[in-house]
Amino acid sequence: MKNLLLFLLVSALVADASAAVFFIGFGPAQIGVRVGQPAGVSTVDVNVPVTNVGDGTPIGGTPAMFVGAYARQPFSIPFKVFTLTVDSSTPLNNGFETIPFTEISWVAAAGDIPSGTFAGTPAQVILGPIVAAFVVIDTHTFSYANTNLIASGTYAGTVTYTAAVP
Repeated sequence: MKNLLLFLLVSALVADASAAVFFIGFGPAQIGVRVGQPAGVSTVDVNVPVTNVGDGTPIGGTPAMFVGAYARQPFSIPFKVFTLTVDSSTPLNNGFETIPFTEISWVAAAGDIPSGTFAGTPAQVILGPIVAAFVVIDTHTFSYANTNLIASGTYAGTVTYTAAVP
């Protein structure tokens, strides 16, 4: 059996919920992002049955992950915006073989941070631009496309989420 570990780098704060968009008004500049648990590194596990290795059957990961981002800027015209990007440029690795993050996709529970597939690039925009006066939260369920014939083992990698006001 193959274990696939997807490590998600996490930071900052946003209240727990399945999906929502909240207006947070104007005030002092703030920005943040959180993926998974409130602290530390959260992981998604995918277990591929030996009989399905590389057959193209998508394999769901567990657990579903909280994803949230927010930005607030002092009032200005035009309004300032923020984006949420991911860096998935370094593939998953077991020490001998790699799996590109383009094999990993997610489904959004509510679509507030839309469903998608990692592009394997350092600055993939997954949300925005959106007015810098909102908290946007969702829950993502990740899956592995399973299109490669690779050795069994534990593959680990990191995806970094970044919220930015350009």
